[in-house]
Amino acid sequence: MGAAVDSGVDAGGGNWQMLAPIWQWGVGRFIPTLILVMMMIDLGAFVGTPGNNRFGPEAEPVRFRSK
Repeated sequence: MGAAVDSGVDAGGGNWQMLAPIWQWGVGRFIPTLILVMMMIDLGAFVGTPGNNRFGPEAEPVRFRSK
């Protein structure tokens, strides 16, 4: 068998201690912000350009109840 090369990095276990500040920032700040931005986009908080555009004519509003 070939000789094992010691690169100084434990690929199996890893040194997770050095990632503690990054994980705290990612979970505490970035992920909640990402969720809020995705919700705003999904709920239509950003108004598009009125009138015709490259995707076709302006959409007609849907009437769920008749008068």
